[in-house]
Amino acid sequence: MAKITVYNITETPNRPKPFRLKWTMDKRHKSRSFKSKGEAEKFKRKLEEAIEDGVLFDPNSGLPDQWVQQLRGFAEVAGEYSATKWHDWAGTSRASFCDANSVIIYELIRPKFKSTYPRIETLRVIREFILKQNNSKPTGKDKEIMNFVLENTYRLKEITPEIVTKTIQTASKRIDGKVASQDTQRRRKQTFGAVIDYAYRHNYVKDNAFKRVKTKRTQTLKPIDPVKALDAQECRNYCYALRNLAKIKKGYYMESADFLEIIWLAGLRPSEVAGLRARHIHLFDDKRTSYIKVDNAVVSLNKGYTDDLSSQDHKGVKARPVSSFRTIPVLDELRPTLPRLIEGKEKDEFLFTSTKRKGQPVKTDLINDYFRKVCHTPHTPYDLRHTNASILIYSGLNIIEVANRLGNSIEVCQKFYLHMFNRVEEISIQRENKYLEDNKDSLDGLMKEHLIGIFGVERT
Repeated sequence: MAKITVYNITETPNRPKPFRLKWTMDKRHKSRSFKSKGEAEKFKRKLEEAIEDGVLFDPNSGLPDQWVQQLRGFAEVAGEYSATKWHDWAGTSRASFCDANSVIIYELIRPKFKSTYPRIETLRVIREFILKQNNSKPTGKDKEIMNFVLENTYRLKEITPEIVTKTIQTASKRIDGKVASQDTQRRRKQTFGAVIDYAYRHNYVKDNAFKRVKTKRTQTLKPIDPVKALDAQECRNYCYALRNLAKIKKGYYMESADFLEIIWLAGLRPSEVAGLRARHIHLFDDKRTSYIKVDNAVVSLNKGYTDDLSSQDHKGVKARPVSSFRTIPVLDELRPTLPRLIEGKEKDEFLFTSTKRKGQPVKTDLINDYFRKVCHTPHTPYDLRHTNASILIYSGLNIIEVANRLGNSIEVCQKFYLHMFNRVEEISIQRENKYLEDNKDSLDGLMKEHLIGIFGVERT
């Protein structure tokens, strides 16, 4: 352990900071000047307490390690946190963290420096060169902006509950000033808290300022309104329109219609349909039920968030253990489409392939573009999955069966489709009442026989 000696405070008149404290660390001289003697004495006491406690000292600054860590900026620590988690995160988690935390870092730039560079350009540099771990070192103006951010974000010791509250409030808005979605707000708040918690757990700060702030709990899941959900006939119409356009135009029209048909008739997520291969389709001519096996998904990303630097991330089934899968029975209406999709394909070939990258799965963004050509409402291809949920619920499946079919947890399924289940419950009650009414006479007769057997007399 280094030998540290603290000397008395000296005063040098006619200087901006006349009071000076000197100390040595392994015979290397260190000093600091103060405006008042009280400030110098306070610093001296803290330094002596650190020596008595036996804490480690930084050889460069001559200060306790924790003091040095507290002087680190939030942006630097966020980059360190990203580096420790990067290899454990999937591509989507990496992209989500970089997008969300870049906004938090930008909001933590000191107010008087925030307008030095354009917001969009600053956010890009934060994402690409501070948080993302797959990029090379910046050059030119990008390097200048990165150094500016690292130097001018709040230090860890300066982040108080008041600054946390203000940052969360400003980060809840989009670039255009409108309020961001609840999901976006949640991600930004979570990444902010994760970095502060990382600093606290590694003794960079003595207090977790984030945990001392009370924020409103946002409702992240909104029940699907059955009135606004697409019905089966609307889904048929969109697929029919795309197939008609395929007859007169070149493009991905026919494939898009098939893609959308699998979503609304099988309830798969768009990313899960993109990951389907010929071996996942199991069709039988006998009485056995044909089914689709779902064991992976393909998500489109910006380049740089995957280990191979591709623009797509292959991942397992959402919210399920590794190597798990679920099976989806094939409805009669979907049956004619599937044989055509697997015809002539090898087992490991994708059902829907990219037009530009041979053998690679199609990007879901392309399906979105073609869906927009025939659907002029705010709906998206993902909304067709809600149509399938309504089919399952109104067909009488219970919440456990619906959750298993869709690949959701029971809690998520109940929150999303609450109104639909309530409507089915009303129908079920009517059926129960009718059943009880129809069987009332026979039940009364059985009860009379039972009572006579027990008491020996007929009771009314």
